[in-house]
Amino acid sequence: MNIDIEESLIESWLHIIKKCQIVQNKWTTSTTWDEINKDIIKIRKEKIISLINNNEYVNTIFGTRSLDTVFKQSECDLIGINYNLKENNYYIVETAFHEKGLHYSKNGVRDNIRIYKKILVEGLIFYTYIAPFISKDTNLNL
Repeated sequence: MNIDIEESLIESWLHIIKKCQIVQNKWTTSTTWDEINKDIIKIRKEKIISLINNNEYVNTIFGTRSLDTVFKQSECDLIGINYNLKENNYYIVETAFHEKGLHYSKNGVRDNIRIYKKILVEGLIFYTYIAPFISKDTNLNL
């Protein structure tokens, strides 16, 4: 069994300090979900695909993989949800601790595109799969 100390520490932080009622580590999307908001999810995916196709920088980040493939291969280290009467707070946390370094470099030069991609993909997953269920206005613009 592999114990991820950094994820355990952040999980405790989300529970105790941020008072999250729900905390999930190693969160991924699933093809087996019964998506009650299929239409909204489809519209949001189409907006993201349009963004990818119309933005050279974002297109470079995604490469030739389809959006569904990128989502299936992605994992959020931790997601925390704190809901109460005043406001709801949502946390997506990438812990990114590696004993021998992050390996986010090419030939000794930091490759920020890999970091941006990870953050962008997690944000897009949140926008696609979580936001439609928490928003009073399910037709939010991208």
